[in-house]
Parts: sequence; C-alpha cells; structure tokens
Amino acid sequence: MDTAPTTNKQICDLLRAHDPRGIKLLFDTRYKSLVSWTNTFINDLAEAEDLVQEFFIDLWNGNVKEELLPGTLDSFLRVLVRNRAYNQMKKRDALKNHEDIEKVDAIFQEYDDSKDKVIAQVFSEIETFPERTRQVLNGVFVDGLKYREVADRLGVSVSTVKTLLGNAIEKLRERLDNDRVAQFLLVVTSFLPRIHTKK
Repeated sequence: MDTAPTTNKQICDLLRAHDPRGIKLLFDTRYKSLVSWTNTFINDLAEAEDLVQEFFIDLWNGNVKEELLPGTLDSFLRVLVRNRAYNQMKKRDALKNHEDIEKVDAIFQEYDDSKDKVIAQVFSEIETFPERTRQVLNGVFVDGLKYREVADRLGVSVSTVKTLLGNAIEKLRERLDNDRVAQFLLVVTSFLPRIHTKK
C-alpha cells in the first residue's frame, strides 16, 4: 500500500502547525533521496549531504513551510534543492577564478526565503491542475526535460505538451499576479540550462 500521500499530508499539517515532528518526518522520509538527487548535480556526496542538511534547517527556520501542500511536496523539494545545488556549483566555479571570497559571497548570497515562498505559492496552484498538466510541468520545470522527452514519457505529442504547458502558465497568470509567475519562471528556469533550447 502506498503511504506517500498520507505521509505528505502528515508532514504538511505538522509543518504548518510548527510542530518539530513535521521536519523530523520529512527528514526521515526524504533525506536520502534528496541527497541522491543533489549528488547528480554536484557530484560530491559530502557536499550534497551538507547542502540538504542546510536546506532542512532553512526550511524549518523559514516561513515557507506554512504553504506546503501534500500533492506538490516532492516536486517543490526537488526544485528548491536543485536550485541550491546549481547555486552552490556557480559559487564554487566563481571561487576558482576569483581570489576575493567576500566579493564572491556578496554575488552569491544565500538562497533567500522569499524565492522559496513564491515557488511554494505557485506549486500550491499547480496542485489544483489536472494530473496530465502536473506531469508536464514536472517534466519541464522539475526534471528539466525537453518537450520531446516529456512527450515520450507521457505518450503524447510534442504539440500536446506545448499546449498543456502554455495553458498552465496562462492559468497561473490568471490566479496569481503576473510578477509572481514571472519570478517563479525566472527562478526555476535559471537553473535549467537546456530550457531555452527545448524542441
């Protein structure tokens, strides 16, 4: 029996109530998979573990936990951890070519809670979308797949993927202010190097 939906609901309810059991349950059920996911980007297990541990601390200390919803919890976590991993990689690359660590730190400020909050709000809206639309959004924005790869995964045409994606973004713009949707797209796609070459 699949207990993930029940577990997700428990986690979200506990976190919204500021109950520490929520972050413990989240850690116990997601830590290993998030470390594996992070390691696929940064290719350094110790660094991946540190990054995910810091993510859990920031999540507990921030306000974004109040907006988490069970249906989009895993996608939300993967997007935030991936974005942090890419931010860490950019910072590491910048340090290789720059002697002044303080200047690099100023450029790559810690991932702030307001960006996480926008992503959480958008994922809250995405949770209300039909399953196929959510699968398309996850394929493009979470997994970073090309339209053709999403189409193959779902057994639909590329034009169907484009239509579902376009309709979803239009619905998000109707339900949320345009600035919030634009910020979401900017934050999510800035960590997807292939997003502009999707075919």
